[in-house]
Amino acid sequence: MITVEIPCMVGTKDYIINRWQNRVYEHVVIGVKVGYSTELKNHLKTCYTNPIGGQTIRKYSFRQVGRYVFFTREEAEQALAEGVKADG
Repeated sequence: MITVEIPCMVGTKDYIINRWQNRVYEHVVIGVKVGYSTELKNHLKTCYTNPIGGQTIRKYSFRQVGRYVFFTREEAEQALAEGVKADG
């Protein structure tokens, strides 16, 4: 049996690092998918709403939490300032 710790709940704000733009974006978790045998299919689904109301939906695997996905702006900004380590 595989145990998965769910990092957040639907409706939680999260902060995504965009290293190409050197910015932190605030998203809202709109879905959490768990139960798959491969960790890549278990993910958070987030929604970013831009200043004029347009929305972008993205998926992030749980292993990206703490690298690109954070649950406080302070943690995200600190990681951005320190430099984000590439996946791999």
